[in-house]
Order: sequence, then structure tokens, then C-alpha cells
Amino acid sequence: AVELASPRIPHGYSHATDAHIKAYPKLTRRQLAMVAVLMSHQGARHPLAASSRTLELDHIVALPPVAPHISQLECARRLDGAAAVIVSSHTLSASSEAPGPCITGGGEAAGAAFF
Repeated sequence: AVELASPRIPHGYSHATDAHIKAYPKLTRRQLAMVAVLMSHQGARHPLAASSRTLELDHIVALPPVAPHISQLECARRLDGAAAVIVSSHTLSASSEAPGPCITGGGEAAGAAFF
């Protein structure tokens, strides 16, 4: 396990970013920051988004870092999360008695549980 410096969430992102930079040495700071820009534009399209504000690349790269390679606007907020449902055909779920697709599993995650 890696011991993360405080604040833990930004340093967790920084740890993942370091691994990505090692795998792709030509990766630039602007390319990394563009992920936050693209995600903000995608999120702003959702009618129930927590924020409709979009980020600009020059603004993100001008911010002081909160951890190596990471500014505050590149960290997911505490209200981030994800969920998934696994759907299979009836033939793949032989134990099911219902016709058609079957929900065979699901999961969810939120916050900093993985850091």
C-alpha cells in the first residue's frame, strides 16, 4: 500500500497521474488538464448535474498545484460516484425463470474509498 501525503484525495490522483506519465513519457501537463475540461463540458450537458459550469484549459493550468501534477479543479468532488448494472440475455442466466434480459449483478462506489 502506498502512504499518501495530505490532502489524500489530490495526492491519490497525483499517484495515478505519475503512473500514467511513466507509461506515456510524452504526455504534457495541458493534455492531463484537458481531461477535467472535457469532463466538465460533458457534465454540464446533464440536466441534474451538480454544476453546469464548464472549465477552461488555460484556467486549470494556471492554478497552483495542490499535489504534484494536480490542481484543485482536477480533483473529483466528494459528490462524485458511479454505479453499474450487469444485464445478460436469458440464455446466459440459466437460473432465471423470467423471459428476456436479466439483471445479474450490480455495484456502486463513491468518494475516496480507493485511495
